[in-house]
Amino acid sequence: MKKFWMLAAAIFALSCSSDDSADDNQSSVKVDGQKYTYEHLLMSDASDFPLSDADAKTTYFYLVEPVPCSGAPCSRPVGMSITIVQPLGQTSLEGTYQFTPGTIPRANVYDHKSQSQSGAGSVTVTRLDNGEYELRFSEDATLVNQGFARSLKGKVKGNFEVIPFDYRTGNGQTN
Repeated sequence: MKKFWMLAAAIFALSCSSDDSADDNQSSVKVDGQKYTYEHLLMSDASDFPLSDADAKTTYFYLVEPVPCSGAPCSRPVGMSITIVQPLGQTSLEGTYQFTPGTIPRANVYDHKSQSQSGAGSVTVTRLDNGEYELRFSEDATLVNQGFARSLKGKVKGNFEVIPFDYRTGNGQTN
């Protein structure tokens, strides 16, 4: 019986240990040290982006995840949208995109309908062999929630739907 409890304790200890390599394979972002996994990718509203750039199309990565908390003020979606403008002839999203305030590409992190534009940073988009996209983004995207700015950094990976938006026609098309 003593051996059984020793074996059970060893299995429990192993199951509680953290493995950074396993974390690296998850689609996640860390906000103030908490980990959120993004599950959805939707088309973002293009109404607040300039319509004057006739030679560009925009790809929106729009990722959301409910914030786990108690109480109504923070029990709402939190997410990040990454806006990338490409020449119309360019089909690949791959590359590293630098963003600064007031420029495109830009990365916005929002809390419900409140939105905060990022400071400065980069997003690297890679298409994997299995057809998935991996997005790696670095500080300085900020989340405004209850008046507090929070740093955000991490990686998102998954079989995302990529929707280019053509300003000239106003049509979104799925790649």
